[in-house]
Amino acid sequence: MAVTVFKKIAELHIKEQDGGVNEGVNALLAIIKLYPGLRTPSLSEKMRTSAKNVERWLKQLKETNEIEFRGAPKTGGYFSTIKVSSQNNEQSHGASR
Repeated sequence: MAVTVFKKIAELHIKEQDGGVNEGVNALLAIIKLYPGLRTPSLSEKMRTSAKNVERWLKQLKETNEIEFRGAPKTGGYFSTIKVSSQNNEQSHGASR
């Protein structure tokens, strides 16, 4: 279910390129959660925007510790540092029973 939510957020951003300031950042975070380990060129391709925009959003996400770069500079990629709490998982599983 979480993957579906992130996909929807990313799709909304791709469809609505003229959105507000945080929409690009939020969509990028959703894509990183959906596709961990991607590098800037792949992220900009998935988001259908320039590498410069992606780099600016990556900087914002790194400053707030929402993502991190793992691996070597030439082969590594970006990963989310946000953990889903077990309490949220228990609530969602309890609702489906």
